[in-house]
Amino acid sequence: MLCILAAYFLLANEFVQSRDILYHVMNALGSLSLSLDLARKRAWPALGLQIVFILIALSTVCRYVLV
Repeated sequence: MLCILAAYFLLANEFVQSRDILYHVMNALGSLSLSLDLARKRAWPALGLQIVFILIALSTVCRYVLV
């Protein structure tokens, strides 16, 4: 969760932009760490949402890396 909060803080204070790869990597890592905890707790709906967030972040990272 700390990665997600840090990414939002950096974005809100204009240290990064929404197009920066760092922002999306931080969101993916934060969602992954939350997903592991949610899977352990068997919180399936919240886990599904985090998986969607991971896929969005990773698709954006892949788009920047492959260009």
